[in-house]
Amino acid sequence: MESLANLSQEDKLKWLMQAYGNDVIRVAFTYLKQKSLAEDVAQDVFIKCYEKMDTFRNESSYKTWVMKITVNRCKDVLKSWPFKNLLFTNRFNHKHLDSSMEQLILLMKKVKIYLLM
Repeated sequence: MESLANLSQEDKLKWLMQAYGNDVIRVAFTYLKQKSLAEDVAQDVFIKCYEKMDTFRNESSYKTWVMKITVNRCKDVLKSWPFKNLLFTNRFNHKHLDSSMEQLILLMKKVKIYLLM
């Protein structure tokens, strides 16, 4: 298990980012399928690591700890996405399925549905 006891909190964070930054982005992208969201999650993860550095109990490796934070943050993001909570009502009926993409976008604006791009 890695020992970072003699490093400052900032140096520990730098080490974690260098050691696991690519892994965090890769795992986040696997969950979210969007590079920009994966990068945002990576930032959130390392902020959380910095905030909780003193609570790390050495019961697992740093990598396990960082990956668990990553997975939990990805699940939070997936739960918060507006399209996850869409309810198709009678405003969205079969006649709209054959509409062009432009008409579909207008319909979405009409019912105030905003999707993350």
